[in-house]
Amino acid sequence: MDWLVIWGVKSATGFFFEEVIAPLVKESLEECVKDFFSDSIEDLVDFARDDSLKKAFGQALKAFLELVQEELEEAELDREQIRQQYTRPLKKFRKHSPVLSTLGRPFSQVLSGEKPSLDTDNLQGAWVALGLQSLPPKFDWSQLDKRYCRKVRSIVRDSEELRELLNAENLDKIREQLSQLTPILPDFDFGRYQEGLTTAYGKLKLDSLDTSGCHYSLQLWKIFVPQDLREQSHPQQPLCSILDLLHPHKQYKYTVILGNPGSGKSTLTQYKALEWAKQPTSTVRLQEFPLLIELRNYAENIQKSRCQNFLDYFQQGTGVSGGNLNQKELHEWLTNRPAIVMFDGLDEVLDPAERENIVIDIINFSRTYPQAKILVTSRIVGYEPQRLRFAKAGFRHFLLQDLNETQIREFIEKWHNLAFQDNLTDGERKGKRLQDAIANSIAFRELAGNPLLLTMMAILNRRDVLPQDNITLYKEASAVLLQHWEADKYLPDTDRFDQDIKRLKTLDYQDKQEMLRQIARYVQTNASNFSGDLFIRRDELQTVLSDCLKTLGFTQSKIVAKSLQIQLTTRSFIVCFVGGDYYGFVHRTFLEFFCAWSWIWRFEKKREINEDELKNDLFRCRWQDESWHEVLSLVASDIDKRFAATLVEDLISQDGQPGDFMNLFLAVKCLCEARSFINIKEVSINKLSRELEELAEGRIAGMSALQEKARKALDKFRSLGQNGNRG
Repeated sequence: MDWLVIWGVKSATGFFFEEVIAPLVKESLEECVKDFFSDSIEDLVDFARDDSLKKAFGQALKAFLELVQEELEEAELDREQIRQQYTRPLKKFRKHSPVLSTLGRPFSQVLSGEKPSLDTDNLQGAWVALGLQSLPPKFDWSQLDKRYCRKVRSIVRDSEELRELLNAENLDKIREQLSQLTPILPDFDFGRYQEGLTTAYGKLKLDSLDTSGCHYSLQLWKIFVPQDLREQSHPQQPLCSILDLLHPHKQYKYTVILGNPGSGKSTLTQYKALEWAKQPTSTVRLQEFPLLIELRNYAENIQKSRCQNFLDYFQQGTGVSGGNLNQKELHEWLTNRPAIVMFDGLDEVLDPAERENIVIDIINFSRTYPQAKILVTSRIVGYEPQRLRFAKAGFRHFLLQDLNETQIREFIEKWHNLAFQDNLTDGERKGKRLQDAIANSIAFRELAGNPLLLTMMAILNRRDVLPQDNITLYKEASAVLLQHWEADKYLPDTDRFDQDIKRLKTLDYQDKQEMLRQIARYVQTNASNFSGDLFIRRDELQTVLSDCLKTLGFTQSKIVAKSLQIQLTTRSFIVCFVGGDYYGFVHRTFLEFFCAWSWIWRFEKKREINEDELKNDLFRCRWQDESWHEVLSLVASDIDKRFAATLVEDLISQDGQPGDFMNLFLAVKCLCEARSFINIKEVSINKLSRELEELAEGRIAGMSALQEKARKALDKFRSLGQNGNRG
């Protein structure tokens, strides 16, 4: 059918909103109809194909757009101004599911005998949240509400088919018929949900670290140490505890918690969910109901059409930790009862457009359910594009602080009490050893502030010797993580693999580390050059592994690589399956370390690259890309000091202005990683100091935004010099 004719769009001479409506006929008419009548047809998704619904939808949308045009014209805008300024915003506006369901709600009200009303607050909120062109001050939403509801009454009155289809009695009969064909929806079972949360988050996921059995008693509930936070917009205010922010009666309604890799962002959301799950089932109805949405998993479900929105995500239960929940009952709870909804890992939604859509959905969710507290977590790097949108929606930003000395001591005591339950004396001795190492070593003290690295240190402390710097810590931690990778476990049981099976049994953790170096360099390089994804496809992963196996003399390297891929991603605790056909490092810290180690290994061990290639192909090519800074600073901290000095001097000599002086900030980071000036020439030291001072004092035109960053870098630089670290 020519729906534009049926809706009366083409008959409206010069009606410019044809540009807004026409695309949906080819793109997603049925999806739009389903969203529009969601209040009326709800679980009757197939009825979105009904012509009477399509006709009513198009007529209502056209009427709404005509009324918007009238309001814009009454605000003294001419048609050409309206066309230029509002065509694209209205295209985006009508695609937004909450907008369509709001426009469709008056239909269900008319058919049920209620007085129809358009939720203009919701529409205004969506307009602002989508960041659309501001509407004129004279734009009258209340007037539009009245006119639109009259149009809806007219559409219902003129369509006998629509009235018959959406008749309550008729819908009940249809639902009864369809109930035999559709799966049973989940109920709102608190006990089951508590059990699901406890199973998902109760124990630290460290199964591949140790075979002694000690780790099985390491429960998150018992070992969690609450960290401190600082509100970014009020840095002068004292620190507050994460427990204050999470407390049900504290006035922290909408918050974003930012932190570095391994800083404990996900752990605190899991702890909050567990805190509720540990309560008696008889009392949980009186408490703040926790919903934890791991955004990477949610984005994958949206992409694969497994769910349409946050509530549907919980009903479908695909990947939901804790179990599925009926979305009708969940809607009722969120509307009327206290809840905290935690959106974890915004940074793990890697596609910028997809991430922006999720941010908008979160903001709209906060407006739809004003009773609920909202908490979002994200890495600091890459968050800035979302900051303003969240801030305008009333979200406060907090920075997760490193563990302080008291918190580190508390964690070590809890860890060793739990991990050494069978030998408390040995646990006390090793706990004291780790505390002494942290107290007596600047490097250890810096690393221990990060919960992930402190956990690694606690694991390594079960041995006799502790590493003395961060790159050695990473190396030894990876060795522990890889010790129990049974590389031959999933090989086919056939004679022609006998030789390869024998070789795999001798594969040691150093061979596995080399494989991880190759994977990390591939992922990091391709992420920066192309889409920014930090993942590797299954076939690419198997190719990298196959190439490594060839160098080790495996004759069936491609087939063996498939088995290795299974083992590496299920037993090593370093690389994991992330969904779809993709794999990635469980933490960005591992990716950056193994990538840096790959360059160091090629330079110092394999002699595949020389000093000039290291300088030109790595540092000069990458210093303007902040996502490489951790890799570059790790390289500079671990290679021979003579070469490190040359690399840092070359960084300082670059013209930094086109790249926002990232060369200077990276140079300071490299020096801090090396914990000295590593024999840098005086002329380079003076140039670095002078340019940082000029930035910090705002003496370089157009660079005022870098002042605060430059001040912090200058403080670190001066502290390094004052400590007498001149190489």
